[in-house]
Amino acid sequence: MTVDMNGAINYAKQFVGKVPYSMEGPRDPEKGTADCSSFVYWSVVRGGGAKPWEQSYAPSTMTMPKWLYDNGFELIADYVEWNMQKGDIVIWGDPNNSYGAAGHTGICLDNQNWIEETGYADNVIISNHDDRLAMNGYPYWQVFRVKKSSEPKPVSKPQTPSDHDKAVAASKVVHQGNAYGKLERFKFVGNSKVNIAGWLVPDKPEGPIGKYAEVLIMEHGTNKELTRVASQGIKRPDVKKAYSYKGGDALGMDVTVDLSWVKKGTKIDVILRRCNQSNGEGAVNDVRIKDIYLTL
Repeated sequence: MTVDMNGAINYAKQFVGKVPYSMEGPRDPEKGTADCSSFVYWSVVRGGGAKPWEQSYAPSTMTMPKWLYDNGFELIADYVEWNMQKGDIVIWGDPNNSYGAAGHTGICLDNQNWIEETGYADNVIISNHDDRLAMNGYPYWQVFRVKKSSEPKPVSKPQTPSDHDKAVAASKVVHQGNAYGKLERFKFVGNSKVNIAGWLVPDKPEGPIGKYAEVLIMEHGTNKELTRVASQGIKRPDVKKAYSYKGGDALGMDVTVDLSWVKKGTKIDVILRRCNQSNGEGAVNDVRIKDIYLTL
């Protein structure tokens, strides 16, 4: 079930000016006091229908991202400008150290304002997000948004290499099984070689990941594997940080493969894989990027 952020916002608005700020108990607006993360949490659970997390108490800004991922949110901005939308959840502070007063969070109401429980006003307020960001010295921020419930439409056949490159750049992060994956480059190098680059990260901070990285070349629209090629693990500290992953940062892949032997006109897509066998078997994480293809 998709979280209803309109319901979460309606729930949150009833507490404006009515709930004093406290990081001590009970951290629940219906019980008299709350802090920023507990206010957002209970609004999204009670008003939006989100699944509670595994603890009896509300998460902090440090632990909130995992709970958001588990409820169908995705990270859409990591310390970069974005087009604010109603229902976005913004978290301020170093993702690795935002406990207590070092972090803050709120829910966006439109393209300028958000609702927050804040020690600054000792209550729930509606304020201009960017003004408040400036007041606090522009701390690190991350933005989470509910994923669209409908499946993304397959990318139509590109008319030129430029169109294809733009489609790859604009492609979304794919969540499959126990991992997220993103295709970042999928293009010809010369007449018959294809360069493929992207990344894969477990969907949980302590999730399993295979020892070896592989890229599988698939016949588009089928389950037929044409070939596979091993990749070195490319350091991607940005991905590690964005997904709060606690393992290593060698999460990237980059391979070039000669496909001159494949029938001309064949459409291909790829699977990004982490596995425990050097021949590409023993898959631990598989993410197929099936909506972007290349015509040989």
